[in-house]
Amino acid sequence: MDPEGSKVPPLDVLSHLALHAAGARGLINTSQQVGGALGLAVLAAIANSEIGTSTEPAVLTDGFSSPFLVGAGFALLGLLTTLLLIRTADSKAHVELGAEPATESSA
Repeated sequence: MDPEGSKVPPLDVLSHLALHAAGARGLINTSQQVGGALGLAVLAAIANSEIGTSTEPAVLTDGFSSPFLVGAGFALLGLLTTLLLIRTADSKAHVELGAEPATESSA
């Protein structure tokens, strides 16, 4: 039994792991939100520079071709970066590490 009588060691460890996982999820979600907003701002700026102050439908339609090409370029760059930087061996090691049973420390 714990001298304090308030914590069970394995459950205390699990609560710390859950806290770190929540922080990681929050960081990933925030990064996605900021990245999406920044990407949209860049594409809107490109479209605005192409369109200018024109209100003609043809100019408005043609003004969005450049942002679409830039967005496709970002997507292609993301795909290439993913294929080159994520290694299969590292991914397998993370899966194996997560599949190992937790060991209890004897008190």
